Amino acid sequence: MMLRLSLPLILLSHSAYSMLLGWVESPGYPSGYSPHSSLNWSRCAPKGHTLSIRLIHLDLEDSHECENDAVKVYSNGNLISVLCGKREFEELQSTVNPLLLSSPGGCLSLHFYSDFSNTKRHTGFRGFYTVQDFDECEDDPENGCTQFCHNFIGGYHCSCRHGYYLDTDKHTCTVSCSKDLSGLNRGDISSPSWPGSYAENANCEYNLSVAPYLQLELHFSGVFDVEQGHDGQCIDALRVETRTGTLGPFCGITAPPSPLLTYSHNVKIRFTTDGYGTNKGFFFHFKTTALLFTSTLTRSSDDHRLINRLVDSVYTFPGFVFVATSMSVPHLHLEMAQVQSAHQICLNTLAHTCVSCHHCHELARPRLHVSAVSSSHNVAKGRVITIILEEYFTETTLCAVM
Repeated sequence: MMLRLSLPLILLSHSAYSMLLGWVESPGYPSGYSPHSSLNWSRCAPKGHTLSIRLIHLDLEDSHECENDAVKVYSNGNLISVLCGKREFEELQSTVNPLLLSSPGGCLSLHFYSDFSNTKRHTGFRGFYTVQDFDECEDDPENGCTQFCHNFIGGYHCSCRHGYYLDTDKHTCTVSCSKDLSGLNRGDISSPSWPGSYAENANCEYNLSVAPYLQLELHFSGVFDVEQGHDGQCIDALRVETRTGTLGPFCGITAPPSPLLTYSHNVKIRFTTDGYGTNKGFFFHFKTTALLFTSTLTRSSDDHRLINRLVDSVYTFPGFVFVATSMSVPHLHLEMAQVQSAHQICLNTLAHTCVSCHHCHELARPRLHVSAVSSSHNVAKGRVITIILEEYFTETTLCAVM
């Protein structure tokens, strides 16, 4: 019963598509068309289908560029074929009919006309039109499925290999690789499928959060292999995001400096990949080191209220100290006085590592006096080093090597 009903149901399913198969022929076929004859015909395919015309007979008056009698076929309004003269069935099948095809869900239009000057009677043309399913998996390289494609009548469906899931676009296969590791003071993070090739179309986020008096540092080991373009730009990328900026992107075969100091107790590790490649990825161990508040702020200048707002905290590490601010401060002069044996000051927005501040290992606890002034001036006691911030920063970090 279902088989008997299937064809009528298809034929009557949508009035806009009219009949989905049938004949189209010139007026008077096969006896022949008369002068000044014409025919306009049009049909459209449903979504996920194509419409085709297969001519089985063609006998029209021949003329230069078919200017007298002709059959013109259009696809979505674009001319795809102009026919006249007489063609054998084999020629129609091999060179004409393959062109008479609509786009998926598109329309075909046919226009036939004759003039007044026929010297003999021509039989005309006849063709069979039909709607057929369009196989997006085989015939559409832009179907968008990144792994598996399954065709069905009127459409297609994408699916994924084991370990992947279909993203919200219903085409992209990706992996679940985001983790909240907050509260852990140590652990390991690696690219998906490590030590095998990492997954394509990944967007991994690893959130790390420890106590405010600690900072997170990353120790890379083993192979580092993240896809990089010939121009040196990162195709896939590893980034380390903190409240004050981003370290990276990192890619290629050279690992980031190890240990990679983040100077933050809140860190987001982000790893993104495209849909291609067989690179191995990365592996690192994270742990914490202490941030110690050891210095005091002087309020001897007239700008003590400004200092109180600008300077959040002063930290010391083995071999260097940090002054952290969280205001947007244009052209601010910060003077650091009484820094004993200071030989270098680094300006670091945490977008770049202050490398020269990492090499001393003795814990130094100097008294650091900070004042904000409108211009440079000398301070009697100790060595004075002036830093001029020429940019706007949402958060600025100064470090002094001891």
